Amino acid sequence: MSFASASARERFTSTSTISRPTPRITSANADADPTMPQPTMPTFMARFPPGYLPSSPRARALNLLAAVASVAHEMRAPLVLGIGFVITRTLLAALGIPGMLRVSEGLWVTAIVLATVTSVRHAFRPGVVNAERILAALDAYLLAGLLFGVAYWMLDRAWPASFGGATPGKLGLPRAIYFSFVTIATLGYGDVVPISEPARGLAIVEGVSGQMYLAVLVARLVSLYSQQRED
Repeated sequence: MSFASASARERFTSTSTISRPTPRITSANADADPTMPQPTMPTFMARFPPGYLPSSPRARALNLLAAVASVAHEMRAPLVLGIGFVITRTLLAALGIPGMLRVSEGLWVTAIVLATVTSVRHAFRPGVVNAERILAALDAYLLAGLLFGVAYWMLDRAWPASFGGATPGKLGLPRAIYFSFVTIATLGYGDVVPISEPARGLAIVEGVSGQMYLAVLVARLVSLYSQQRED
């Protein structure tokens, strides 16, 4: 009897061990029990060095170089400001002067604003419409999205918690630029949403003006360009 009961007990124990489900480790029970291992999830951006983030000086320098190169033949001021940006960033990296950071940020924003204005003037000036003018109009559209991103970032710094969404936290410059292009393209993913009244008003201005710019002004240029090629 003892041998039979022991065999039955072993079979029961092995069956219950095999059929017992493995507990899932989630963020909820991990927070409840500190001894449980925390789940980890590698992200795509973690594989890249910090220099590839849009808020890094290298990325800003590339953005500024592209903007200045597109309008260098129309206005020299963005080129001068771009050189000033490189000089201030070099001084900041070499000497570590804190004041150079704000100076370089101001030069970068001013150069992007001037490049946007110059692109708009070149695209919608009187005369024959060619492919270069259409590209200048699209260049101004992209630069406007970049400027609105900087405006959202500065707005969140002046009025904290102006933006919310699925991922809480401060609105950094990369996230602000992302929200800007989502807004100007009227995609509306919903992961970042404006909460304060100034943020909502600025988002309305960007969304409406961006669609009217493409549907009216750029479409008019494309129509004139097509007519001139047919003639």
